[in-house]
Amino acid sequence: MTNTTQPLAAHLDPHRPAPSLPLEDLFRASYNDIEYLKIYLSDDPTAHHHHHLLPLTLIPRIEAFQVDITNRYTEIFKHAFPHRANEPFGLALYQAEATWTNVTRLLRLLDTANWDLVRWARTAALLDLGKPDLRRRAVARGEELWQHRYTEIKTCIDAVLSRFDYKGQPLAYVGSLNHGIRGAHKGHTAINFNDFDVDLFVVHAEEWRHHLPAIRANFPAHFSNEKIFPVGTHLRELQALGEAVGRALAVELRVKVRDAGRFVGETEIVLREVDRW
Repeated sequence: MTNTTQPLAAHLDPHRPAPSLPLEDLFRASYNDIEYLKIYLSDDPTAHHHHHLLPLTLIPRIEAFQVDITNRYTEIFKHAFPHRANEPFGLALYQAEATWTNVTRLLRLLDTANWDLVRWARTAALLDLGKPDLRRRAVARGEELWQHRYTEIKTCIDAVLSRFDYKGQPLAYVGSLNHGIRGAHKGHTAINFNDFDVDLFVVHAEEWRHHLPAIRANFPAHFSNEKIFPVGTHLRELQALGEAVGRALAVELRVKVRDAGRFVGETEIVLREVDRW
């Protein structure tokens, strides 16, 4: 399903910036195919002969693989770019070959996972996704379903956040939830609906300046990149707000994502002076 024998330039659109890692485009396409086929085969009853869906025992295995393959890609990325300032300069020549080899290994694993889905669809759902036309239609339909679900989840989260504020200032978030696409360290792949964070922040310059001296003096580890991380500090009001938002997210997302309870006790609202992450 992927071809890693051609030169890298063969896979790049000349009008797009070069990917952060070699073969990023192939990694993203192969990963997203799995995501879209998974949704197509599990969420759309019209997609299957006799409405055969992916068994509930298979979906967690697929998603565990997705988490693992993403973590492996992130490890390669962080090894190649230890600091964000390194990213615009690309890979040094001595890094390129090893990085290419490492990403190629991941592509082979993705190919295997893709073919596993094809085999399951052929035997259990009587759907031959090995045929290019059928596969393209299935992936396209899965992407439509993914987009619908992403919009539904994002709308729900936005509605929850609209109910809260910190001293009159609205809450906001950064990260993949904004557009549904994860960062370069995850290959710019589609967000995993059962494995995402809501990275919250609030901009309140007066509060930030007021608390910064105490944070620097007593909780220096909680100040990074001009952000104050309140959990474990004296900022109890902001901590309590994060807990309340986490509980609300867990309630509203309970039928939309798996393990929505993870937001309880794990939701932190970062305090910023300006609206810049």
